[in-house]
Amino acid sequence: MNKFNSLLFLLLFAFGCSPSPEQIKKQIDSIYTDTKSIPASEPCRNLDGYKKLKETEDKFNTSYYLETSLQKIEKYKPLCDAKIKEIEEQKRLAEEEARRLEELKKVGDWTKGYFVDDFGDRTNKGFISQTTKGLFSNSVTEGSALRAKMFINNANLEKETPWFRLYEYDGANPIKGVYSRNSMSCRVKDQNGTIIRIELSQYQGSDSFYIDKSRNRKNNITNLKDLIKSGGEGTFVCVNDQYGVSKYVFAFNFKYFDNIVRQFYEGS
Repeated sequence: MNKFNSLLFLLLFAFGCSPSPEQIKKQIDSIYTDTKSIPASEPCRNLDGYKKLKETEDKFNTSYYLETSLQKIEKYKPLCDAKIKEIEEQKRLAEEEARRLEELKKVGDWTKGYFVDDFGDRTNKGFISQTTKGLFSNSVTEGSALRAKMFINNANLEKETPWFRLYEYDGANPIKGVYSRNSMSCRVKDQNGTIIRIELSQYQGSDSFYIDKSRNRKNNITNLKDLIKSGGEGTFVCVNDQYGVSKYVFAFNFKYFDNIVRQFYEGS
């Protein structure tokens, strides 16, 4: 139906005039022609078109295309329902994929970086690390601020073991070894309450503690590595073996370990 006839049809209703049978037929023919031209690949548009056609015929008590409308509605209703479900499923999968990709970007408490040489220039030796706050106590202080750092060289837990630096009073300089061999005994409790025992050692003058394989059972080191790989949580309680009153308490959340390792090697 052209714009003039459509306008005329509307004006007739607006002024309370009933359209003639010819005008009604032309209106219904127009709806049918428009609907019939819709591709079969668009079941929902077809369904809406034939519903509109049937409603118009019901309104004017005609049946020019009633049988056709009923057949098409019966045909396209399940196809449209299936199409809607398909679109909703595609949307759900797209949202799920977007969430998955966004989750892959997260690194939680992890950072990555490179060591520097004596000149302050970056080397090609990298690491992943975490920094956390805790508390320490000794013969002269109780519950004072502590900063703890954990490093994994080359983000490689298969070949490397974690090592640590501890900063009393959250200061700028980490604890350094006083004796030729300084040791610390640690208990690590995971999120399930399981306790792993780890022995740390530090050379004289060194500012880092390492996991001494000669002082640790292999399965304890493996258990700590597995905790890190699983993205769990570990609360450390460490006591200095030389100064039995020196205690350090701190916790790490290893969530997103896989993400930081992947990003480390991808350089992202």
